[in-house]
Amino acid sequence: MAYGIKYRLDFTNFLGASIRLDVLKESYSGSIVIIEGGGDALRPRMDGAETTHDAIKITAYDITLFVDTHGEYAEFLDIDD
Repeated sequence: MAYGIKYRLDFTNFLGASIRLDVLKESYSGSIVIIEGGGDALRPRMDGAETTHDAIKITAYDITLFVDTHGEYAEFLDIDD
């Protein structure tokens, strides 16, 4: 199955670089929904690192979004997509 862009977040990081984050959905062919990020829209987080010298670090990203209505992005919680 093909994936299509469902959501798009454009923002500037703390270094002033323009970043585009596209969220894909399986079999999606509709129009792209533009979303607005919070102050620190995309923030990396290192999980489980014992020291700063570990060769492999588990990395995750926290995404901050502005929400107009309750449950607007509830589908992000569905791990099957």
